[in-house]
Amino acid sequence: MAAATDLYLPDECWEHIFKFFNCYGYSDNYYNSYLKSLSIVSKQFLSITNRLKLSLMIRDTTLPFLGQLFQRFPKPHPHELSLLLKIFVNLSKTRVDDDTLYVISKSCPKLLQLDLAHCHYVTDKGLNHVVENCTQPRELNLRNCDNVHRDVLASLILSRPSLRKLTIPYRDDFSDQEMELLSRQRQGMHCLLVFENCFIVV
Repeated sequence: MAAATDLYLPDECWEHIFKFFNCYGYSDNYYNSYLKSLSIVSKQFLSITNRLKLSLMIRDTTLPFLGQLFQRFPKPHPHELSLLLKIFVNLSKTRVDDDTLYVISKSCPKLLQLDLAHCHYVTDKGLNHVVENCTQPRELNLRNCDNVHRDVLASLILSRPSLRKLTIPYRDDFSDQEMELLSRQRQGMHCLLVFENCFIVV
């Protein structure tokens, strides 16, 4: 009978095995559910599956425990999530504030998608944290974030060429001239701006 040590595989091998299970392009929810079942096998599997998570949904009951939540991701430092393949964070309809966005933006520099719809405590300061710390955002939903203003939105659009879709908090805050200027300065890196009743490509 083989000893337990004879069955040991390094984390890198298990990580390749777990990634192989998603080679058919399953949805994020399906894949995350699959990883969850693996994570209860052992602490080693928990550590590996945490690094492979595809999305993270945070609700009001989760907000006080964000620090502890991020500590579940052990490499390269306990507070960093930078090794994740993709990072999708859904904070919609929560009481998330600027301080929480600072923690998230520092912990998730490779954030790809952030949903802040109906987050009324988010201001320009919080969005600036995202602009400064997240290097490659692709989608950002700011629907009904009424404390975020156009100068910060313009900074986000211009400074992050990776941005492909931005849902604007309100409709008439960019003039036609400003939209034309944004489009020129994006230099062909198109971004879809979604308003309440229409959308525009810049």
